[in-house]
Amino acid sequence: MNIALIIEAFGTTGGAERMAGYVADGLLKRGHAVHVYAAKFDGATGVVEHRVSARGLNRHVAFSNSVRKTMKQHDIVYSFTRT
Repeated sequence: MNIALIIEAFGTTGGAERMAGYVADGLLKRGHAVHVYAAKFDGATGVVEHRVSARGLNRHVAFSNSVRKTMKQHDIVYSFTRT
């Protein structure tokens, strides 16, 4: 399957960030294509990285608007953030 994970920062620090990494690793081990949409990456391996802008007065809204167009390109879209 073609799976998208959405999180503002993808890496090894922070609870949600670590959990996203564990999910991505598990999906990759099962042979899925994993695309991660994030504004910041720290130590990602094996995933397809998509850097997303989170600039503006409200970074959460800016980030959400930037990733919205990707929803139809993947079999599953899972968000770890306020999108």
